[in-house]
Amino acid sequence: MNLEQKEKLETITANLDSIIEILFALQLLDLHCQSELNALKVSDFFRNANRIIDRNQKKRTYKAMSLS
Repeated sequence: MNLEQKEKLETITANLDSIIEILFALQLLDLHCQSELNALKVSDFFRNANRIIDRNQKKRTYKAMSLS
């Protein structure tokens, strides 16, 4: 194997190492996100979301009534 081929192989190996590090970091991030998602209580989320929606609808209704 000549010098040029060795350099190309080293470059490819370095790039693959970088890709492996990125994939590992993404796996850790995915695990963290999964644990955070599992810790959330979905029912609480929807209850709070419905409260916000109701509050916004009431504000729009009061505003429309005051404009007429």
